[in-house]
Amino acid sequence: SLHEFIERNALSDLDNHCLSEAMSKYTVSEPMHEHRRTIEENGLIGFTDESGKKVIECQYISATHFVEHRSVVTLPNNRVGVIDIEGNEIIATRYDAINYDVESGESWVFLGDKATKFDYMGKQLTEWLDIDDLDVEVLA
Repeated sequence: SLHEFIERNALSDLDNHCLSEAMSKYTVSEPMHEHRRTIEENGLIGFTDESGKKVIECQYISATHFVEHRSVVTLPNNRVGVIDIEGNEIIATRYDAINYDVESGESWVFLGDKATKFDYMGKQLTEWLDIDDLDVEVLA
């Protein structure tokens, strides 16, 4: 019956208490993107899953919403990289800037006056090239 279905699938009072307790520790953003919600703790950004459990530590000064399971993140030392929804670094957080193209899944990565391109899986596709020789906009 509908009543049994609701009882089986509803959160108990205890579940609701635990969820609100977990969420009260952080400043939480809305809405959720790809099963991840950004949170802020002590001025740093991380991510929780649907239940409010922290799955990616609050260690970034900025992070984009997840799109195609990727987020461009910036560490407090202003180094930029790309992580997946588990928090694994796809592109190491050691660059000056990254232009992530959602359509292709490719990223132009910038360091000093050089740039290179990475694919969706974090494999480097080109040699390091002089930025001046490229027709690519550097987004900071």
